[in-house]
Amino acid sequence: MDLEAFLRDHGIIATRHSHPPVMTVEESERLVPKLPGAKTKNLFLRDKKGGRHFLVTVPHDLPVDLNALGSALDADRLGFASPERLAKHLGITPGSVSLLALVNDAAAAVEFVIDRALWDAPAIQAHPLVNDATMVIPHARARQGARGRESLTSWPPAKPPTPPRRRSSGWSTCTSRSEPSRCCAASRSTSARARPSASSGRPARGNRHCSAASTA
Repeated sequence: MDLEAFLRDHGIIATRHSHPPVMTVEESERLVPKLPGAKTKNLFLRDKKGGRHFLVTVPHDLPVDLNALGSALDADRLGFASPERLAKHLGITPGSVSLLALVNDAAAAVEFVIDRALWDAPAIQAHPLVNDATMVIPHARARQGARGRESLTSWPPAKPPTPPRRRSSGWSTCTSRSEPSRCCAASRSTSARARPSASSGRPARGNRHCSAASTA
């Protein structure tokens, strides 16, 4: 899909800033000019069998434990997906991964997981499908473009569950679809193969445990 057309159709006004190509957080720190908005780290992952794929967007300085993340997402042995899978599912090359790549996922085959701190940030930075530019996307517009695709997360949890439930991964969890700003919404890419929810009658995969490669 044409990114400029997508942004225009969704009323998203994002300023584009050019810079040298960057592949890592370290290169981004050195080569990307100081911009408003939260810097991000973006991981494109797969499970052991290659049946599930994840785009994980977290703050650029947040360490990600893949074992803990896999346990939280009920995904066996998460690892980085190959460049071929990245091209097939998101239509981009390594170094260019960001939430904007979801415009190329017409089949909704990729599960999108975003850290709550980014979801609540005034603006976030994202590569516009290439790694030699960065866009600054306002908070409300980022939500508008990703609505229905997101699994929101907190790390560390802002409020412990009641009653307290200690998990080795430390991830927080919730399942509300009606109030995504307070909880998390299950990715619609998992809904088709999820079991029915007793409360809503709609498919739900169950609790989504989330926290938290390219940078933007």
